[in-house]
Amino acid sequence: MRSLRLFLFSPLPVAADARGTLAGLPGLARIVSRARTASLPDMDLESVLLASFGVQRQRDWPVAPFSWLGEGGEAGARYWLRADPVHLRAERDAVLLVDARHFALETESADALIGALNAHFAVDGLRFFAPNPTRWYVAVDWLPEIATSPLHAAAGRNIDLGTRAVRVRDGHPGARKSGDIGFASLRGGTVVGEHSVIFAGSAERIELVHRAEDRMIFARGALHAAAWARSQKPGLYSMADVLGLKDF
Repeated sequence: MRSLRLFLFSPLPVAADARGTLAGLPGLARIVSRARTASLPDMDLESVLLASFGVQRQRDWPVAPFSWLGEGGEAGARYWLRADPVHLRAERDAVLLVDARHFALETESADALIGALNAHFAVDGLRFFAPNPTRWYVAVDWLPEIATSPLHAAAGRNIDLGTRAVRVRDGHPGARKSGDIGFASLRGGTVVGEHSVIFAGSAERIELVHRAEDRMIFARGALHAAAWARSQKPGLYSMADVLGLKDF
């Protein structure tokens, strides 16, 4: 006996006349009239599909290799992860993650970034692929010891820095462990931005200090970087490139 399993992840469009909802889809109307319904588990689309077709969950649902096959690739014996590009918008007290649907990334730019990532992570055995500017993959030869979340579950999530901050020094005035670097923030009064690098010894201290008196300097710096970037080829750059300090 043949059967058909039909997944509906959103309601059917409703016509003004309820009886006409499926009138233009007689084949679907016949299937729905004879079907048995079942609720789907509270999981994302990819996880539901994999579970429904008997795919076993490992540390995560193996979405990446099946998605890669759908792109026309060959998974082989390597482990695959989705590594889609995102944008982190930093606000005063939070960081907002935005997926690639909300910013433009051209194929040329994506290829340049993938090339830079492959060059940087080659020594670690990571290999990045971008069959689509908004869908990236990374292949490794060992089982990654990580757990991931679907992008749609993280996109738009507001990460509250106040509750997520790790304050390991609170209430611990003793000496730091060798190699630890201490961080502190000053916000108050008319302080716009004050940054210090402190080398503290047992009886002396060396400090390199930068004090900003007006936020306009940050705006001018951003405009300078944007004007510089307009004349550059697609690629991965840092402020060292913008300021001409790459070779120092």
